[in-house]
Amino acid sequence: MGYGQLTEDACRLSLATELRDPSLCTSIALPSVSRACVTRVAIALQNYTLCPDALDEPGPDSLCVALATRAPSRCAGAGPTEATRCRAIAEHDVARCQGLPTPLQPRCVRDVQALASALPLMRGPHPEPGRMSLHIEWVNSTDPALDLQADGFDRGVFATPDRGLMLVDPRRRWPSPTAYVMAQQRVAVGMHWTLGAQRDGIVKSLRVVLADGRVIESVVGQDAGAVRYQHASLEPGHEVHASYEARGVVQGRPVRITGELHTFVRDSVSERHAREGVERPRDRDAGTEL
Repeated sequence: MGYGQLTEDACRLSLATELRDPSLCTSIALPSVSRACVTRVAIALQNYTLCPDALDEPGPDSLCVALATRAPSRCAGAGPTEATRCRAIAEHDVARCQGLPTPLQPRCVRDVQALASALPLMRGPHPEPGRMSLHIEWVNSTDPALDLQADGFDRGVFATPDRGLMLVDPRRRWPSPTAYVMAQQRVAVGMHWTLGAQRDGIVKSLRVVLADGRVIESVVGQDAGAVRYQHASLEPGHEVHASYEARGVVQGRPVRITGELHTFVRDSVSERHAREGVERPRDRDAGTEL
């Protein structure tokens, strides 16, 4: 690309944000600038349906969704680096950009400056990165128990319309028997929980993929266990803190799993979207705080 094209792209990026006109982004030649253009316009218009797809997971870009919906508590769903940029933009805080790796700081500063007039100043609580523990016992066996930390819950969990919570890694969704082994992760977890009115719930189904390739699954048609919530909500950005006990089977052997989850709700989507990331969610109505 020549200098003239770069200059024109930069002008369209600035003008599209100022005019809040996504059509101007389509004629930008450089893909990264075009993506930045669409993101800024979606945020300025408060229209998350315009947000570009995320680069590292199915569905729309989490930073864009958080700012377009004026819900900066969702910034944590973008991951640590992008969450810092998201908060800097939300808080009109150029200084926060200094917490990013040096090569990423200029873009962060430009985004803060470009969106300052389009966004209200937004401060508020921000969820801690999530974590999930698992204590795995082999029933009727002398094999030693396993104590593990699951991957992926730093990005939150999904609420579903049936008062459910889908526990999956947003980058890979419901774990396949091989995805995490190839990535050399110690354990991958997928669980479907319900959220009852008395801070309790049911483990409807589960799949746990261990690093050695073994897959623990719940029995089809049977509830897999119980959940007790210390804090829970179906509203995006809000905390979920719970202990659970569940049962599964691996290679014909019964398994008991207990542990704790401490994370937040990153979005409200259909169960299918949470599992597979196969659709762009349109209905993001908030749930009810318990």
